[in-house]
Amino acid sequence: MSTVRSRIDKGRKFQKRVMEAIKETFGLDDEQIRCPIGAETGADVKLTKQAMKEVRLSIECKDKKRLNIFEAIEQSKSNCPKGCDEAVVFKRGDTGAYKTYICVPLEHYLDIRRALLLYEEEKDDSN
Repeated sequence: MSTVRSRIDKGRKFQKRVMEAIKETFGLDDEQIRCPIGAETGADVKLTKQAMKEVRLSIECKDKKRLNIFEAIEQSKSNCPKGCDEAVVFKRGDTGAYKTYICVPLEHYLDIRRALLLYEEEKDDSN
């Protein structure tokens, strides 16, 4: 049986993993992205206004065996600034080879795919 402290530590560790992945992907520095301190409220990954313009996601992290995705989405929505989309980054909370997933609104995903296809077409046309 896990203690409250061990669950908090597991959650913080997962938040840091997610933060590091975002930091690396978008080339952000420590001044632009961080995890919450103590019992700080809001999103699980804190971004400056400038970094939020790049990432455009309000991120809720969940590392649980049993996840109510709709509750997690609502939690992310409640922390979501205007012009951004809610996102839940999650994985199954036990040890093992479980992947990490992200749940974003369909429109957000389609915008990303559309942009990627346009980029690939432009790249092909320039060759």
